[in-house]
Amino acid sequence: MESVNFIEMLRPVLSYLPRRHRYQLVVLLCLILFTALMETISLGSIALFVSSLTDPAGTFQMPYVQRAILILGIRIDNLKVFVTWIAVAVPVLFLMRSVCRGVMLFSINKFYALSEVFFGERLLSGFLSIDYEWILKRNTADLVLAILWRKQLGRGVIALTLNLLSEAVVVVCLLATIVVVQPVVSVTMVTVMSGLGLLVYTRLRKWLDITAERCRDFEQNINKVSTKAIHGVKDVRVSTTQNIFVDDFRNNALPLSHYYALQKFLAQAPSLIMQSMGIAILSGVVCMMLWAMEATLGTITGLMALLAVTAWRILPAISRMFNNITGLRKVLPYAATEIEYLKQIDEDNLQGTANTERELLFEREILVKGVSFAYKNQDRAILSNVTFSIHKAETLGIVGSSGAGKSTLADIMIGLLIPLYGGIYVDGKKLNHSNYRAWLQHIGYVPQFPYIYDGDLAGNIAFGVEKSRIERDRVLECCRMAAMDFLDDLPEGIDTPIGERGVRLSGGQQQRVVIARALYHKPEVLIFDEATSSLDAKSERSIQQTIYSFKGRQTLVIIAHRLSTVNDCDRIVWLHQGQVRGLDTPEVILPLYMREMQIREDRRHAE
Repeated sequence: MESVNFIEMLRPVLSYLPRRHRYQLVVLLCLILFTALMETISLGSIALFVSSLTDPAGTFQMPYVQRAILILGIRIDNLKVFVTWIAVAVPVLFLMRSVCRGVMLFSINKFYALSEVFFGERLLSGFLSIDYEWILKRNTADLVLAILWRKQLGRGVIALTLNLLSEAVVVVCLLATIVVVQPVVSVTMVTVMSGLGLLVYTRLRKWLDITAERCRDFEQNINKVSTKAIHGVKDVRVSTTQNIFVDDFRNNALPLSHYYALQKFLAQAPSLIMQSMGIAILSGVVCMMLWAMEATLGTITGLMALLAVTAWRILPAISRMFNNITGLRKVLPYAATEIEYLKQIDEDNLQGTANTERELLFEREILVKGVSFAYKNQDRAILSNVTFSIHKAETLGIVGSSGAGKSTLADIMIGLLIPLYGGIYVDGKKLNHSNYRAWLQHIGYVPQFPYIYDGDLAGNIAFGVEKSRIERDRVLECCRMAAMDFLDDLPEGIDTPIGERGVRLSGGQQQRVVIARALYHKPEVLIFDEATSSLDAKSERSIQQTIYSFKGRQTLVIIAHRLSTVNDCDRIVWLHQGQVRGLDTPEVILPLYMREMQIREDRRHAE
């Protein structure tokens, strides 16, 4: 990946923020400026206090002191009263400075935290609605990690930038103050310190970028390895490949630890260098004023008091600025990845039309007309000119060998994939971006490999519904419709936890849970995509009975590899290499399909 420029990254990050966030940002910038002014005034009051103690008469006669007394309307009878007023003003100013700084820090923290919420919501919403084909080509572990990396935009880019800006404004205000008081000395100090800081930064920038990019890559690899191992823990243990995954983890974690330590060192190195050089420069200023400028000790004392309190605030501020800059260099590769995802989501939104239709009627038929499909960047067509219809309340079977395009056709019928040519028509209305959400309200989908999360039975059936809004009577009704005969054996009924991926249930029981889930929202069309292919013969027969119990009441689409699953369908579509080879009743299609399968098997044995 090429080196990422900070300004190039900051611009899109800020542009993605909603308008209300940008208004808040303007207010926050004003607060940062006001806080910097309070910092400058409070620190200047210390120098004034020290000067009034060493030379009260001279301090009292200073033009800007006389001007301040006139503006405030203070009556001062003697120098003791003058020093007392300053002594009282110093803690008051510091209290005001502390309050301002506290409010500023709280506002910055709240702003970046809200930004993280916004970016996390934007990424999750985008991933859930983006082109399904794009999702199929991505590693899900990377997408989950991207949502976790929202903090690289919030507490990373935004927070570090605001902290850098707040410190920079303070430094500029303080430097402007000492330049007004002592131009020659101040300009010399600023020039030397700026040149030194720029030299240190340019020398370290390349290494900061390298370590940041490598840390990002190793973290992604570790996340993939960990996700694969934990999700496949059963297969890992059976195949005794634990050591392989642990070694893979170690081979990424060890170099990550090296680059992480190097990152921390590079982040601290500038501040260590600048602090040492700052003291040396301050000592050099004293010598220059003594020998080159022939200043009096009183003048040097007053100026050194100002320079001392200024250095006391500026040197740590410069150190924090370098820490923020190095921190930004570290997060830029992560932020660049996040921005790429956000751009992809935006591009997908531009290509599609907003889902405006709330209702799509299905009263007569579903027509699959001239559907052709190929995945992007692939020459081979998965489906080619597929045409057939499904009448309302009809049970249609779809058969074909592996790779015939059955599951892809199911995804197109649902609306997850968009065909290159042709389309799906519901009562004559073509499915598109504007109405596919309305179409999904008619669909219940039962996949070959059910997804069951670590929760109770009711939550898995009413998938995606808030716990407080789950209709328990509807859940029980769906359990009955799905012939969930094991419900009485569960200790807490529908409130029984069933474990991650349904580990406490058998394969057939898991399939019934997913069937009940498909029924929960009262769909008119049920699509079973190889729903029994991974089950044993007994469980398969039981699930088949459950499936056909809906025949005549709902429109059923049964995609199957095993022919016994589609024996009782009204009609069968036979797919072969992405094309419709036959469309008729089971009595006509199944003998032809079985003969074709037998011929292929004989050829394979002959070879």
